Amino acid sequence: MSATPDSTLSDSGQLIADLQRQLAECRAERDEALQRETATAEILQVINSSPGDRTPVFEAILEKARILCGAVHGSLSLYDGERFRAVAINTRSQELADRMRDGFVLSDFPHLKPLLDGARLIHVPDLAETGNRYGARTGLFVPLRKDDALLGLISTVRLEIRPFSDREIALVENFAAQAVIAIENARLLGELQARTRDLEESLEYQTATSDVLNVISRSTADVQPVLDTVIETAVRLCGADGGNIAIREGEVYSPMASSFSAADPEYWAIQRERTIVPGRDSIAGRVALEGRVVHVEDIAADPDYAHPETVASGRRTMLGVPLLREGAVLGTINLGRKRVEPYTERQIELVRTLANCRLAHAILKNRSNTRRRPATSSRSSAARPLTCSRCWTQWSKQPPGFAVPIPQGSQYARARSTARWPTTEWNPRIGRPCASEPMSPVAAV
Repeated sequence: MSATPDSTLSDSGQLIADLQRQLAECRAERDEALQRETATAEILQVINSSPGDRTPVFEAILEKARILCGAVHGSLSLYDGERFRAVAINTRSQELADRMRDGFVLSDFPHLKPLLDGARLIHVPDLAETGNRYGARTGLFVPLRKDDALLGLISTVRLEIRPFSDREIALVENFAAQAVIAIENARLLGELQARTRDLEESLEYQTATSDVLNVISRSTADVQPVLDTVIETAVRLCGADGGNIAIREGEVYSPMASSFSAADPEYWAIQRERTIVPGRDSIAGRVALEGRVVHVEDIAADPDYAHPETVASGRRTMLGVPLLREGAVLGTINLGRKRVEPYTERQIELVRTLANCRLAHAILKNRSNTRRRPATSSRSSAARPLTCSRCWTQWSKQPPGFAVPIPQGSQYARARSTARWPTTEWNPRIGRPCASEPMSPVAAV
């Protein structure tokens, strides 16, 4: 029996409708695929533009998951081995957001425990059955893994019961892989930057040590430039707010150089008048007593520390390093910070290195020079005063037996008795200190 015209038209109309439906489905699939690829490309672009910052990547992932998966709530949490902490979150519940940022354990959400056992993902059609009290219904939870290690978790939640499709699950898994890439990139970049900083710091430390050795080699007669260079270098490279070097004189130690003499002259004047004895009441005293590094995190909380003017100056974290020569403490390098911030091991080792780079030898050599008497003068060396070379030439032309004593009680007399260098010298012709040129050790008594 042949088909009637009406049945033929009906079949043709049905065929056209089927073709149109299939075309619409193909277009929808194409649009979805295009959206997924566009989202993936945009996230990769964010990864490339933020190599050391993971937060923009995580926020972009959550936003794309919300749009493409029709989710209302979402979060990305990192796992530290004990707790999950949300680093990006998109939710209407502030209570839930605060709880997830503070951190949570899987025992708080029992349905997530399989993730610890290596589950590929967890798809819960109705979260109300798990006791969820935030209004969430369908949830998808995809882990972040690197070499089977659990790094974190992406949560995507709907407020209605509507399971996620296979395409949506695959999309969130792809987002999880991109999150892992961002985490790994940030880790590698952080390690590279840390290594670069270590190399730059090592180079700076080596250069500083070389500079100190150069100053020592040039300053064969005067140890003061060496002390100044050492303390300025230590303060600068260790991030200290100030520091000084105390040198042993008999049974006590006296401050000889500081980094704050110009910036804080009043405090330096107080320090210069003090003699330090081995004991527990100061950092330098402890170093002298124990012959080892002393590191105090906060002197304000140290019951044995007994220098109130130092605490009043704002100094908190203190470091003392000994200058050793055959086990004897010849001096101390002391650093202070006006904040509670302990010194790192690298910084402490730097100060040790500066203390050991022939500094003790330079101090002993300087002492030997200050005690040496001139052997070439026809006059009595005992009558020779502290003068610069110009004043010595003028004095040497005076009649035999001429001598000008250094006033007793002055800083110049004290310099003679303690073998310390004064900042100016005594001019016997004008009867007062002369600062025309630095003192030569040959002119010292």
